[in-house]
Amino acid sequence: MTTDAGGGDFPKELNVKEAAKILGVDARTVRLYVERGALPYRDARPPGSTRAMYRIPFSEVERMRTDYGVAQPQVKMSKPRARCRPYDYVSLA
Repeated sequence: MTTDAGGGDFPKELNVKEAAKILGVDARTVRLYVERGALPYRDARPPGSTRAMYRIPFSEVERMRTDYGVAQPQVKMSKPRARCRPYDYVSLA
């Protein structure tokens, strides 16, 4: 546990759900940050497991939260895919 200036105790590492709560985003967004390199992590999955278990340092989550608005994370977020193709206008003349 780490102690902040206010005397609160925080874990050294957070899971995705805890990091999402602190950052005020969805857990999927935190996973994107991790997968694209914006947040460092430790893979805590047990041997033989195929499911990733990310453990993110509290200090990095705190840094991202306090730097937000000052310096955006250098993550290339892909544009959402369009759900339908653009309409092609047909000439009736």
